[in-house]
Amino acid sequence: MTRTCKTRRPVRAAAGSGPVLVVLCFGCAGARTDPGGGPCRRCDGSAVDPNPDGHRPSHEPADRREQGASVQTFDPVKSLAPDGTGVFWLNEHYDRDRASDGISRYGAYLRQNLHRFDPWGEGVDTDPADFTAAAWQVATSPIMSPAYLACRWDRVLSTAIQRAENGAALANLELAATAPRELDGRITSGWNTWTHDRGLRAYLEPSQEQMALYPTLLPRVNLLLPVPAAKLHQPSPTLTGQRPDKVTDALLTGAAKRVVATLAVALNELLVPIVAAMEQGRPL
Repeated sequence: MTRTCKTRRPVRAAAGSGPVLVVLCFGCAGARTDPGGGPCRRCDGSAVDPNPDGHRPSHEPADRREQGASVQTFDPVKSLAPDGTGVFWLNEHYDRDRASDGISRYGAYLRQNLHRFDPWGEGVDTDPADFTAAAWQVATSPIMSPAYLACRWDRVLSTAIQRAENGAALANLELAATAPRELDGRITSGWNTWTHDRGLRAYLEPSQEQMALYPTLLPRVNLLLPVPAAKLHQPSPTLTGQRPDKVTDALLTGAAKRVVATLAVALNELLVPIVAAMEQGRPL
């Protein structure tokens, strides 16, 4: 059962000012100074609270998590910090600091790509794999640059997610690879190949001028990693079937961040031995 969200919480007023009441709506993440009380001024109390039992984290703003997460629940968004060690991480600080709306840069890009969450014109598709695929596509290059979902493994050229027939999310990682052992080094001596730019943290193709002068070998490896549906995050049922343009920004952004983070955590675990093998030149 859901209820209209009109939650109010008093906060400490600035020095020298009178008591202030900030109306915090957990349906649309509106936060407005309103001494007279009343519902959120952004949605006028019309947003649906997806967590009607009232149990929610109070230490972080609603736009940085999907509504309804428990305080004790593992937070995949927080686990993907810039100082971590996994292949994928979330650029949360940049997302907040460079947000045109003051809340989330990723959220602004989501609003520009709402059609990706409703491919059949029947409302938002909350199948975990389909929703994750759409959210992942928006969070990465070329749609977002710099990307909200960042990658610290330089060999990754691109990533894409699709839904497998069994409901799993199938991650397709295209990697820059070394020349296959079948090609004798004497044959490829002097050929163009990948250039590893440590400053850009990327493998780059040779220029057109270089490729016009010498043969070029650019080995690529496509790594397909399935993540079972049970390991994906299920978006709030509140989203199911809604017109994307009618979904509140906070609910969509919160759900998108959580599904992307959940898949990234699962992929980071799968990639540990693969990264080690490829960087040490060992067979997979």
